[in-house]
Amino acid sequence: MGSRTNIPDDYVRIAKCRMCGGDTNAILLHKQLKSIPKEQAYDSDPCEGCKERLKTMVYFMAECGHNGFVKDRVFSERVSPPELLNDILKKRICRMEKCFVCLNEQDIKDFETV
Repeated sequence: MGSRTNIPDDYVRIAKCRMCGGDTNAILLHKQLKSIPKEQAYDSDPCEGCKERLKTMVYFMAECGHNGFVKDRVFSERVSPPELLNDILKKRICRMEKCFVCLNEQDIKDFETV
């Protein structure tokens, strides 16, 4: 019979989605988690909901602090040159200096903040 190890609770976290902050199905286990607040233990992969969104939307992170999802069409209408647009649509993630909220375009119906 093998020995049983008790793992302290502060070494275990339910991982949060890096994009929306919701719970994922991943459990993180490491002694360094002791120093990380539970709400900041992120999974490297997005949750199932965000994976679904990424099929038709691009996730953006802006220096202003806003982030969210925007339909591909919105980027297609606003981004040039074509090489940059193709890169964004391929990676499904975009960093922006000013976001759609700061540019007063938050009324776009194809926009979701998280």
